[in-house]
Amino acid sequence: MKIKSFSEVVMVFRVNESKSNGLQKAIQYLTSIDHNGFTPQEREQGKFHLERLTHWLGPVVESYPIWHPLMTSSRAKKAQPIYPSQECGYHGLDHTVLFAHGFITCPYTDGEDVIESVRALKKTKVAEISAVKLDYPLYAVGACPILVECHWKLRLEPDLTVPSKVAVALMLKQALSDWERSEYVQSWEKVSYSMLGSPHGQLSSLFINRDTGLKMKKAWQAVCAAGVFGKDTF
Repeated sequence: MKIKSFSEVVMVFRVNESKSNGLQKAIQYLTSIDHNGFTPQEREQGKFHLERLTHWLGPVVESYPIWHPLMTSSRAKKAQPIYPSQECGYHGLDHTVLFAHGFITCPYTDGEDVIESVRALKKTKVAEISAVKLDYPLYAVGACPILVECHWKLRLEPDLTVPSKVAVALMLKQALSDWERSEYVQSWEKVSYSMLGSPHGQLSSLFINRDTGLKMKKAWQAVCAAGVFGKDTF
């Protein structure tokens, strides 16, 4: 049996801790706030469903990589978004919790603007984005909980992280989309937050494993070394 190094053990511990902390924060935000008006049974129902969602949506996260299909309908002219917003084509979002492969939003409306905006998103060969109203209460009485889900057309890893074949290709496609306007080379350390999603380590996150992260870093460094983004370092 291969013995893991100390650094690998620490990283695994941090990943598990991030998953647990993220889920607990989501449960607190969507079911346990003092003013939500839910009965104890409704709170337990919400908690059950949120835990169940992580089985296929992956863990609760803080932000997305810029290359994630949920982000790539971006209309932003400058910084590429890492949170769902109008810049990504979504309308009517409110009280939103993110998962690795989808998010829940709970507006105080009938939610039709959210549903229609998702239907209008640009179609891709990598993933399909859907939106559906949930039949159990979340956030507060009067809110309309909606699940927006990323249905990957390519197989994910068993731990629901994105395989290197997909992640590296999507990263390069998104990063190179405006290479003509780039003037500065940014180190991997400066871009890792937007490339890995959050929370993350040096080479891994809740979206990708360490092996994939290493391949992404090498691909990024190779593009930078080729002078694609310019010669000056930012």
